[in-house]
Amino acid sequence: MAERDFGTLRSGARAIAEPPRHTQKKPRLQIVENVSSQTELRVCLRAFAERDPLRPALDVLMRLVDDGMSTRLYHRLCDSAGLCYDVSSVFDGYEDDGVVDVAAGVQHKRAARVTREILTMFEELSQHGPSAEELETAQRRIVWDARAMADSAEEMGGFFADGLLFDRFATVDEHVAELLRVGVEDVRAAAQALAQPDRLDVVAVGLLDDGEDARLEQVVKGWRGA
Repeated sequence: MAERDFGTLRSGARAIAEPPRHTQKKPRLQIVENVSSQTELRVCLRAFAERDPLRPALDVLMRLVDDGMSTRLYHRLCDSAGLCYDVSSVFDGYEDDGVVDVAAGVQHKRAARVTREILTMFEELSQHGPSAEELETAQRRIVWDARAMADSAEEMGGFFADGLLFDRFATVDEHVAELLRVGVEDVRAAAQALAQPDRLDVVAVGLLDDGEDARLEQVVKGWRGA
């Protein structure tokens, strides 16, 4: 079979992503009735783009919120209050936008209280920031994770690929140094920018009977944020 010459692949024009227009003015709630043993809850706060100046502080904030069972989210909802068995949070960042997503599986009658506890946690961080001890613990984890990443070709590849893809390339040492420069006030500023009513969207999938739907609506739509 004869070889085919496809020639040289020419580079095209760079695609520029236009940021979405945010028209939301107040908290939004969607309740989806579903026959299940518990309610699946999502408490989402619209966050920042990958290259936003607040991104390093947001990275540290997310470690303070959910980086193991001793951090704020799990300790508050599971250990202290016994409201659920499992809860998690994640930041999804993109070139032009981002979202912080808190997920929990809860008893139907606890949906409103769990939502209130999550929102109160972000309020407290926006008002007072983390303690010096919390921040020091997060910084130690940042350094440890960076060292552990060197043992995984997959994680190292993902780290550098993300840097190239989102046009924020840095070495591992440079990235760690950037996060270690984040202070208590930086975290507080990120939480304050995040914890705003016009950034809040909540979805509950389950059976919210006996007035729980109304209680959840009151928590969400009555939230005043930072």
